Amino acid sequence: MSQRRALAIFAHPDDVDFGAAGTIATWTDAGIEVVYCICTDGDAGGFDLEFPREEMPRVRRAEQIEAAKRVGVHDVRFLGYPDGALVPSFDLRRDISRVIRQVRPQRVVCQSPIRNMLRIPDVMTRAALRLIEAEWSGPITGQGAPIDLRSMDFVARASELSLPMLILHSDDDGFVPSTGSRALAEARSDIVTLVPFDVALHTKLWNYDEAKWTGAIAEWLGANIPAEAPATATASSAD
Repeated sequence: MSQRRALAIFAHPDDVDFGAAGTIATWTDAGIEVVYCICTDGDAGGFDLEFPREEMPRVRRAEQIEAAKRVGVHDVRFLGYPDGALVPSFDLRRDISRVIRQVRPQRVVCQSPIRNMLRIPDVMTRAALRLIEAEWSGPITGQGAPIDLRSMDFVARASELSLPMLILHSDDDGFVPSTGSRALAEARSDIVTLVPFDVALHTKLWNYDEAKWTGAIAEWLGANIPAEAPATATASSAD
């Protein structure tokens, strides 16, 4: 089947931009028609407390439509659900199903159905990991070959690291626990600098404490980057 239509289903405006914009730009460049289905208006977003909350949906919609144009997407559909109150209800399933029937895509890209990575039952985690590493799992996972997850454990392979590293991580990150960052910093305290945050949640360090974020990076660069880089030799062209 010729794959000429794709549907991107995401919860909030800008989720698709952070999560899949590069892939979608590649698809539209190849002539594939892409439609966005955005479940909420992002009315709970933003950090400017002075901005009228009732105006936020209009701004977020306009931003999403403009961002979509930048990657070749000209059909953006909003379901209008309230931000922060999206649940897997019958109404939501009905509305998403309607868009799928209207678009009839050959490809669908969406977010993980798991809201909180820390609440996955342990048995599911073990089963998923074994599946990814199994020789026979290709038809299920879509992998061309099994993945050796142990080779991706940089705490276990900490001795192989050789370059200075700065890690900024919040201890209340509900998606990516900071335990791994702390373990790596402890294992290689000679080259790994960890700057912990307390209430920055997931990937919002700069939003919550811009001064600390900027200061940590500036201090680390000052300690690890020479003040004056050595002169670079100029290569002459051969005749």
